[in-house]
Amino acid sequence: MSIASRFFQVSSYLRFLLVSVTLSALAGTANAGSYTFQPSDADLADLDHHNAYYWGISSSTLRNELLAGNVITSARLTIFNIWDWRVENDILYINLLDDTKKPSSGNVTTISNENSNDSLSNGNWFAPASRSNRYQGSTALTTWTDPIGGHSTNFNFVYDFSSTQLSLLGSYLTDPTYSYSNGTGNMFGLGFDPECHYYNQGVQLEIGTGPAHVPDEAVTLWMIGGSLVALGLLWRFRRS
Repeated sequence: MSIASRFFQVSSYLRFLLVSVTLSALAGTANAGSYTFQPSDADLADLDHHNAYYWGISSSTLRNELLAGNVITSARLTIFNIWDWRVENDILYINLLDDTKKPSSGNVTTISNENSNDSLSNGNWFAPASRSNRYQGSTALTTWTDPIGGHSTNFNFVYDFSSTQLSLLGSYLTDPTYSYSNGTGNMFGLGFDPECHYYNQGVQLEIGTGPAHVPDEAVTLWMIGGSLVALGLLWRFRRS
């Protein structure tokens, strides 16, 4: 075989290796999905401290994607321009709920006079793991306290779900026997219990999906192996 032919073989293999590595890197982002949800009452009644609120969410498209093998890779809750109406001790409890019952209209349910005394001692209304007439599962996501109070600071509260919470959210979405079936319930929901009054300019949940993660170590070993083969071919070419 001529030197030119051998050089062509080696260069062709190296091009193949480069394309394969690129496709492997892109495989992790293929078929990724993005979903954005907003409550029917955009600011949840400005999170009035006398009440608790839960927002029910369903998506057959998202559910089917997870059942087909994709996973939830991210979930971000944002409350835009949130602030406590006055300077005081305050706390906002935020919870992830399973199987939330639908209201008569929209997707937000108000628990009226949950906190008639406006006291922190009332605790998290959603702390019970189940309230059979409202939801079938509950876990605390996070809390927020306004460190200033009394006026807007244009602060957007942003919370990214932990890996454990992402897995739990996925299980809520793919649960085949959620309690409120036949159009009377939602797959999951978010519960908000404000222990003080929080003005805000809207709530939003963003969910990202994608294929199950391929371990970086496997990709690295594949690249090392391919590189060693390429180096071997180059060494044989030079000896020729």
